[in-house]
Parts: sequence; structure tokens; C-alpha cells
Amino acid sequence: MALVPGGNRQKGHDGEREIVKLLQPIVELVLGEKRLVRNLQQTRQGGHDICGLEHLAIEVKRCETLEIEKWWKQTLRQSAMAGDAIPVLMFRQNRGKWRVMMYGWIGTMTCRVEIDMLTFGLWLGEDLKTRVARGEIQARSGFYPDDGGLAGEAREIAA
Repeated sequence: MALVPGGNRQKGHDGEREIVKLLQPIVELVLGEKRLVRNLQQTRQGGHDICGLEHLAIEVKRCETLEIEKWWKQTLRQSAMAGDAIPVLMFRQNRGKWRVMMYGWIGTMTCRVEIDMLTFGLWLGEDLKTRVARGEIQARSGFYPDDGGLAGEAREIAA
């Protein structure tokens, strides 16, 4: 089997585009026209992979060989560089489903958890709604639904 130059890098870029496409409908449902984008300067200047939600440091890995501990350490570094943004690692193997690693809370104890994209989509929608209600982020007038549409969007990204 011949190796394709830049093949792993291309797979990583494709993974980032895939994540933006999956998360964008939830972001738009709550915030309106807010856009998620790939961080095109990450190789030169560092930083997490997806920009547009400043409170999240999203790292994306699409690789057949899982290196979760290494990736999680990178995610934590990027989170600290982003002013203690919430670290979020999204990863998948070929033909696999996306998995998400982030912090969860049991009472007052914080622990690392691994969840599926449906659960993350539901969490993201609720997190954005909470931040809008607190005035931490802005939603375009007329957005911020009360109708439970987030569950439908979250199911779409899990499919």
C-alpha cells in the first residue's frame, strides 16, 4: 500500500470540516448567524482546531490509531492557552462514529468523561442557551428557542 503525501494531514482537515458541519446547525439554532470555522493558523500560531465558540477549546482527531492520552494532553494545553476554555477532544477512527472527551461533573467532583455526539450536541445546545441567558454570549434577536428543537439537531449530528 502506497502512502499518500499529506494523507494524514488531509484526513485531519477533513475531520475538522466534518465537525464544523455537524455542530453548525446547533450553534445557528441558538445563536443565529454565528459561524464556526477551522483554525487555519493552528500549524503556525498554535491554538485549537475549531474557532467561533471562544469558551470551548475543541481539538479534532481523525486517525485510525488512537492516542487518546497524547491528544487529551494537547487539548488541555490548547485550553490553557485559550484562557482556560473548556477542553473538548473529538475523535474517530475510519468508518467509526465521533466520540467526545471532556470534563463532566458528579456532584462537586470533576472527572474526564467520554460521550457520543448526540450527548455532546444536547450539552452544547443547553450550554449555549445558559450562556445567552447569563449574557455571556449574544444571540441574534429572535433566536434562542424554547421549543426543544435542539434535540432534533443533536440527533442529526449523531446519525
